[in-house]
Amino acid sequence: MDCAGGAEIEEDRYLHVTVTRHRTGVAWIVRLEGELEADTVPTLRRHLATLLRRPGAAIVFDLARLRFLSSAGVGALVEARSKDASRGATTLFVNMSTSIRRVLYVMGAIPLDTVFPSTQALEIHLGKLAPTLAAASKSTAAPGSV
Repeated sequence: MDCAGGAEIEEDRYLHVTVTRHRTGVAWIVRLEGELEADTVPTLRRHLATLLRRPGAAIVFDLARLRFLSSAGVGALVEARSKDASRGATTLFVNMSTSIRRVLYVMGAIPLDTVFPSTQALEIHLGKLAPTLAAASKSTAAPGSV
């Protein structure tokens, strides 16, 4: 998987995962499309394994095209958030459907202040985080990454 050099799309049953570096370099954008459930969680974990070993940059889950989220999927997102926190970074969520948001809120899986209703709202937040995360993420950027 080449996360630093652009996007990678992998199909595994019903889940497409696309990982790209945010234009500012302060975050990785992980776009999920399809269904995040027991059979597709391993696909997400493979993509996150590399990102979660790097200090610094935030991970942003863009859930605009996620159609279904099972308890196994919720567990994978909570696990990623926990690992992200242990490396001194933050996990954010953007573009959730009402049904996905309801599942995560009812389960108490993520703090409300990590959820952004739109890409524009996320961009404002990342702008505020940039000074803190930029120094850490520069030390983790692969040669030639943007």
